[in-house]
Amino acid sequence: YDCSNPLNRIFVDRVSEDRFDDDDYLALTTLYLSVFYPQDVDQAEALCSTYKGKEDELFKKLSSNFHAINPLKMKKKKTDGSICSKAIDYNEVLTAFYKEHDAEKVADVEDVLSKCKGKEAILFSVFALKYNTSNALNVVFEDRLKDTECKDNLTLLKLYLSVFHPTCTPDAKSMLSKYQGKEEDLFAKLGKKFCACNPLEICANLGKTLLGSLVEVSESQEDQTNPTVIQDSYVSPKRNARVTRIAQSPAFNENAVNTPHRNKDAASSKGGQT
Repeated sequence: YDCSNPLNRIFVDRVSEDRFDDDDYLALTTLYLSVFYPQDVDQAEALCSTYKGKEDELFKKLSSNFHAINPLKMKKKKTDGSICSKAIDYNEVLTAFYKEHDAEKVADVEDVLSKCKGKEAILFSVFALKYNTSNALNVVFEDRLKDTECKDNLTLLKLYLSVFHPTCTPDAKSMLSKYQGKEEDLFAKLGKKFCACNPLEICANLGKTLLGSLVEVSESQEDQTNPTVIQDSYVSPKRNARVTRIAQSPAFNENAVNTPHRNKDAASSKGGQT
């Protein structure tokens, strides 16, 4: 159909969800094959060994063979991995908050946080209501958003939840699916619930444009989504083995594939002689 591989979207989703180092080519190759050619996943280690130091060549062949996106040409995004998992200095945030709204309690910061261990983010929503002010974590979110290439609602929601309600971050995708086409309502409700900023408004202020609920893969991306098949594209080791066995078979005809029906027709044309 002269288009990109429809599994590109699935791969982009999974590569953003999985956390591995940039130079962990084994993990990347395994993930890539699991999406585009699952039966060869067990060949990932052998491929990485064969193409050690030539990973660009490997993924060029793989992407060409599968008409798929080249993962090494995807822009690195600081979203799910480095930014969302980065620890927040709650001590610093609460100290600054108390200095502004209740200076007498600055000395109680450590004691307050120890009583709310694991639920610190919720504490700031409660304090925003108690002191009739904005959520102190707004500053943290805005700073992280500035450092993040956030082009879709899913990555925005994950980033938002990682700051204001970390335990719900894994539920971002299912949460967003329930509000498909009504993302503005979702973010408005969350902002009200956490007494926090509306992430869509912050994105607009920063000039960030969102594509949609999921990461979009453009079919016009040259050499990524619709590559031209090259002669030396990747060929599965298992497929090579099958081809070799067929070629070595006495019944193999390099110009045609002999099926039972074809053999029967050929026999009839020769007067029934086989």
